[in-house]
Amino acid sequence: MQSSLQHLMKREPPLVKVLPRQPGTKEARYAHLLSGEVESVEPKPDVVAGATTISAGGERIAHLEEEIASLHKEIADLRQQFAQWPELPIVLMSGYSGAQLTERARAVGVAEVLRKPLVRRDIAEALGRALRPAIAATPK
Repeated sequence: MQSSLQHLMKREPPLVKVLPRQPGTKEARYAHLLSGEVESVEPKPDVVAGATTISAGGERIAHLEEEIASLHKEIADLRQQFAQWPELPIVLMSGYSGAQLTERARAVGVAEVLRKPLVRRDIAEALGRALRPAIAATPK
């Protein structure tokens, strides 16, 4: 890969450029120049802020603990909402596939499992199958 990148950088005009290394990264990053010169990409402010909180010691851990507590509350709220509609079918759409995922999803009550690439027809059919019992039970 490196030799291919070097070849593309030595062309005239060059097709690839090495980007400056950002804090916390060990590998060099590259950008293509097919649509013109690429301006230097500055690190995101939260990355820089994250680097400074590491030196602050316990502040980073406290922040992570707060975030975890917030996520636990959010999960509890979702569980409470789903408990109000136990008949609500769940359709899982995932880029991962395999029998193990499908088996685990079915074990927790997922009605349908769809894998990428997602096609509108497949989504519509899965939603139809998942909603069919609820539609049939609806008084007319």
